[in-house]
Amino acid sequence: MKSSLSYQLLLYLGSYYFACFLAIELLLLLYKAVLLPYPGGVLASEAVLLLLLGVIELSRVLSGWKGNLTESAGSVGVSLALVVPSVLAVLYLLLWQSYVLRIEVILAAIQLALLGGQAVFGAVCLLAFTRAAY
Repeated sequence: MKSSLSYQLLLYLGSYYFACFLAIELLLLLYKAVLLPYPGGVLASEAVLLLLLGVIELSRVLSGWKGNLTESAGSVGVSLALVVPSVLAVLYLLLWQSYVLRIEVILAAIQLALLGGQAVFGAVCLLAFTRAAY
């Protein structure tokens, strides 16, 4: 049995954190839409980015769970590949969003740390699963 408890726990805790992160980001986007002037179309594009980030994260976490529990290198590889667009979307929210609040900086930094940890443990699992296949 090569599956990693540490990776599974990080995915589990990361999924709950991301659900809270997404809900707070959507509420903050609504707050900023009411109080701050947005250029045309920017508000809608940031809302679409948040929704796409939710879909990517859901796919990434489910693929990682499945891959870790079934010891499938392919599913863990898909999960690792989906880390890249997820990190880029969180970096957009952290650095290049129209208005960035301090709470968003803190939340995005925690999310990036979780993504980094999950990527490291996912890579270790991927190596363990591919070595076990030979």
